[in-house]
Amino acid sequence: MPVPCFSSLRNTSRFVLPLLVLAAAGTRAQAPFTPVDTNFRATQHFVPGAPVQSAILFTGSLDTVVTKTGQKALSRPENDFIGYVPINGRSDSGYVIQNHEQNTANAVLGHGGGMSVFTAHRKNNVWSVADHPGGRFRQVDFTPVGGTLGNCGGAVTPWGTVTTGEEAFQTSNSGLRNNGNGFPDTTDVVVPVFNGQTVNRTLKRYQAMNWIVEVDAASATALKKHYNMGRFSHEMGYSMPDGKTVYLADDATPAVFFKFVSDTVGNYNKGQLYAYKQSADGNSGSWIALPMDLDSMMSIRALAFRRGATTFTRHEWITQVDGKVYITETGNDNPGTSHRSAVRTGATLPRHLATPARMNTDSSLTPDYFGRILRFDPATDKLDVYLEGGPASAGSPIHLANPDGLTSVTLNGKSYLVIQENLNGTSQGRVSAAANTAGRDIPELYWLEVTNTPSRDSLKRMMVGPAECELTGGRFTPDGATFFINVQHPSSSNPAPYNRAYTLAIWGYHTPTGLVFDAPAFPRSKRVQVKVNAASGFAYFDRLTDVDLFNTAGRRLERHKGVRMLDVQHLGPGNYLLRFQGGESLPLVLP
Repeated sequence: MPVPCFSSLRNTSRFVLPLLVLAAAGTRAQAPFTPVDTNFRATQHFVPGAPVQSAILFTGSLDTVVTKTGQKALSRPENDFIGYVPINGRSDSGYVIQNHEQNTANAVLGHGGGMSVFTAHRKNNVWSVADHPGGRFRQVDFTPVGGTLGNCGGAVTPWGTVTTGEEAFQTSNSGLRNNGNGFPDTTDVVVPVFNGQTVNRTLKRYQAMNWIVEVDAASATALKKHYNMGRFSHEMGYSMPDGKTVYLADDATPAVFFKFVSDTVGNYNKGQLYAYKQSADGNSGSWIALPMDLDSMMSIRALAFRRGATTFTRHEWITQVDGKVYITETGNDNPGTSHRSAVRTGATLPRHLATPARMNTDSSLTPDYFGRILRFDPATDKLDVYLEGGPASAGSPIHLANPDGLTSVTLNGKSYLVIQENLNGTSQGRVSAAANTAGRDIPELYWLEVTNTPSRDSLKRMMVGPAECELTGGRFTPDGATFFINVQHPSSSNPAPYNRAYTLAIWGYHTPTGLVFDAPAFPRSKRVQVKVNAASGFAYFDRLTDVDLFNTAGRRLERHKGVRMLDVQHLGPGNYLLRFQGGESLPLVLP
């Protein structure tokens, strides 16, 4: 069952508990929910409870998808990126499109990776999948662009199409075939146009993979491959609101931070690709213009290093808040000498990886167990560490490890990063002690209010994933009121429905009038403790518990299982009794 619930902001001050302190809104950064408890079972997901609601809308390898030609098959697994494309600008009705990160042969759905799309509606405060003339769940047709592979991250463009990144880098047709388990079609592919010019260039099939692909969600059809954005391990391409700029994440060690700028607002058909070079002092940087020809695009990372580009350790997802760009750098347990190899060809190390603490005497980089969030300012070209990952500190249950998925939202005047983990391992305190003892790979999802002084202790845990999964694809509706998240590759030994990849919708964590308050802090005690937040009208408990509410006549009015807070807004004035799990009781007086 879900664990702690959270409240809605109320304008009331009439609630008191005898001998208990009223909780007031603190000055520290707040997230719009009460964080999920750290004591969790690893075989299912946990999100905040009522009034938060959640629903699984799509399950990989279980739901049936329909192709453009009307054929049907079980959907692909490995749900990754999610895009929400509003229908007529609505936040309660839109196309939900998602990547499937794999390379398998499938004669019905198309070989390699792929995407699926469905129409989601919110009606009577419940999200569900709507029927569609082309099929309830539809498979995106990639045959117009020669197929796709390892679809990972992506973005929604300002004009309503979707970009998807092909990540799993291929170096041969043999690798593409994957011993008969992968992409079987290795015929050559003709590229008719490159960067606005007719070229009619023939490529090997593997060379036609690992590009950015643009897709129309409404028709479930791939539109074009953007060969002018380079061929490398495309995690994602983030489309900026200007309609011209795309920041590109390279999921490799070493990696390059790329930028593409189109010549025309509203399409990416022609433009210039750049590679980032950080200044020696780290206070600025510059963009290296790269040759815009197809041969250069085929090995663009190596070319960028030869021209002085800065190396990074696995860039993942990108988002922007108030014009600043945030990037997850997920880290690498075994970076080896890969950065130094790039430096020998002309690359430069970033300030945060070149510090003495990161270097060994043999001139190889030390393991980067936790990763971090980077911040880039387009106004100054400065790139720095916004928040470093790390283990839980004394007195804090928060550990941030291997951030991967990243999105952002602004609610009631405050902006938040929403960070999704994909753990590279469980050592070094990357998961809770209990999870590590059990050998469980358990990722978490955090909210972080965007401030100038972020800290791991300010992270608010919104979700704990089931064992062995990756939390990814996080995406909000335009109004910020619903959050979609993918649970990728959970353990098949988890109980259903947590044993297959699925898409989850979460809503009810925010009200139009303001953000809710966090649960108050409690001192350690063997006895149950209660505090009331006068502004929200909720009674908070210091532990997860069952509670019954009685009136003075001894009649039980309500029963709640596994909660950490109780809504008392609707109760009339008078004396009440709270009876907790284990038989302990406390009075509640409402004047």
